[in-house]
Amino acid sequence: MKAVADLPELDAVADTVNGTTAELMLGKVKSGGIFASVLGPPANADKYPKVKIVPVFAEPDPAILELFGEAIVNRKFVVPITAKFPMAEAKKAHQMIETEHPLGKVLLLP
Repeated sequence: MKAVADLPELDAVADTVNGTTAELMLGKVKSGGIFASVLGPPANADKYPKVKIVPVFAEPDPAILELFGEAIVNRKFVVPITAKFPMAEAKKAHQMIETEHPLGKVLLLP
């Protein structure tokens, strides 16, 4: 995937897809960086011993989800999004972050 190949080294990756994408992204994490996954380590994890692989677990809590939903509806919790880019333009998104330092988040879309 050219979009991944064009990315610079990353401090961390949060993986929610696993498979080939996770294997490619793991290769972009710098030595000493973190690869956090909800799906377990990628198949090629043994090739990157200097990257810390961290499992991410969550337990559903209906009361917390309800509070979170109310905060969103009442606009007490808002994630400002400055820009959206397709995954194919990931390099452009990273350049924007590095040069413009946006206050909001830059979202990559599949």
